[in-house]
This record gives sequence, C-alpha cells and structure tokens, in this order.
Amino acid sequence: MYMNCRGFISGVNSFTLMAIPFFMISGSIMNQGGLSKRIIQFCSSLFSWLRGGVGIVCVAANMIFGAVSGSGTAAVAAIGSITAPDMEKIGYKKEFTGAMIAGAASTAPIIPPSNVMIIFASITGLSITRMFLAGYTPGLAIGIILMVICHFYAKKHNIDYGGKFHLKAVISSLGECFWALLMPLIIIVGITAGFCTPTEAGAMCIVYALLVGALIYRTIKFSHMVKVIRESVESTAGIMLIICGSIAFGKFLTWERIPMIISEAILSVCHTDWQFLLLVNLLLLIVGMFFEGVCRASISRAGSERTG
Repeated sequence: MYMNCRGFISGVNSFTLMAIPFFMISGSIMNQGGLSKRIIQFCSSLFSWLRGGVGIVCVAANMIFGAVSGSGTAAVAAIGSITAPDMEKIGYKKEFTGAMIAGAASTAPIIPPSNVMIIFASITGLSITRMFLAGYTPGLAIGIILMVICHFYAKKHNIDYGGKFHLKAVISSLGECFWALLMPLIIIVGITAGFCTPTEAGAMCIVYALLVGALIYRTIKFSHMVKVIRESVESTAGIMLIICGSIAFGKFLTWERIPMIISEAILSVCHTDWQFLLLVNLLLLIVGMFFEGVCRASISRAGSERTG
C-alpha cells in the first residue's frame, strides 16, 4: 500500500506538470478580468456578418479562449454560458447548440497551450514544444470545419442571416482584446525560441495576466484572487487525481500485457502504414468514449513501451 501511494505521488511530482496550475491560474485571472466578453466582441466583429455568424462566433471565441486558458472546461464555462442563449434565441436548436459548443471547446486540448498536451508529454517523454507546434494545424482545421457546419445549418434552417462587415468595429474590438490575444503568442514564442520551458511560461503568464487585468483593463482586484485561487486549486486537484488513477491504470495494462495483445492483433491485420494508423485512431476513438484524456495518454504510453 505504501509503495502504491509512493508511486502515485512520484507520478505527479513533476516539474513539467507544474505548468498545469500555472496556466489554469492565468486563464482564471483573465476570465475574472472580463476576457471572455472581449473575445466574443472581437469574434463578433469578425464573423457576425456571415450567414450562421452567431454560431461561427461561438466556435471562434471558444478556440481563442481555449488557447489562452488551455482548458476546454474553462472555455465552455466562460464562452458557452454567454453564447448559448443567443444561439437558441436566433433559432438554433438546443441539441445543435450544445453539440457545437462542446465541439468547439474540444479544440482547447489541441490548440496550445494545452493541459492535455503537457500531461501527455510528461507521461510519454515527448517534446512539449514539438507537440505545441503540431497542435495548431488540426486545431484550426477542426474549428474551420465547425464554422462551415454552422454556416450550412443556418442556411438550411433559414436562420442567422448575418449583417454588414464594419472594419472600424474590428479595429476597435481588436484594441480592447489585443493584450489578451498577445498571451498565446508570448507562450509559443518563448517556448519555441528556447527562452523558457512550458512551466516557466505558465508562471510568466500569471504575472502577465495580473499586470493586464490590474493595470490595463483595471478589472482585477485583490478580492478576486481568492476566487481565482480556489477555482484553480479545485481544477488542478481533479486533474492530478485523474493522473494518479491513470498511472495505476497504465501499470495494470502493462502487467496484464494488454497493449502487447492489442498491438499484435492490429499488426496481424495491417499491411500498410495507413491501415495501422486508421485502426489505432479507431481504437482511441472508442476508448475516448469511456476514458478521460489522461487515461488515453496512459494507454498510448503503455502501448509505445510494448511496441517500441
């Protein structure tokens, strides 16, 4: 029992994983500073004139806020709670609205800085910098596909007609949102240029978010920090408990040789690289219906250890 508990603690005792609470705190600070409303206003000035513009704004705002906070849950809470009533009022069905907001928030674990990427990299030993750079293309692709779906949905149901494009509104909203949009750029440039590690970048984001919220937006007060810290502690504790469970689950899979059995079964029916990748992604899709993202990372790690 003592060894198991010690293994759990050593599994989360990682310098890399310290980046998670840092990014969560910085995202919570920016949210308390009214960041979500500024992001929605900026996206609205860019896309509201299109057919299906309200849905497109919802997708774009979730992507941007996810890139700032690194958490899909935070994006749903901050952006979805504001945009969902507007979508339903215009004529979007509740089912479509919920699915679209959830789908848009799913880009947060893909577009850097992503908490899931940090966890996966710490478990598998992969480069966080390379994972961050690789996350932009699929994240943007998913977002564009969701925007196209919103456009055709609105066209099919004859809703959300859009309006006129106003360049002055874009420039004005960009000025309001500029300092918030600068945060992801600071993170990526700092990490890719080798100025800082992801953990150090997370700490820098906290300082940056405090300066922007207190000195520029002037919406952050000392009394807000109690709520920020409480929310961040609760979210971080939940993630760390999941990581502990995923470590135990990964060890169980390794002991029972389940990854080797699955890999041998896949390799026995695969004759080309694309067939192998297709079956692996199909497996992860099915596993993703029942396990949290961190558990999928453990499965991938266990499988890589067995397949080499």
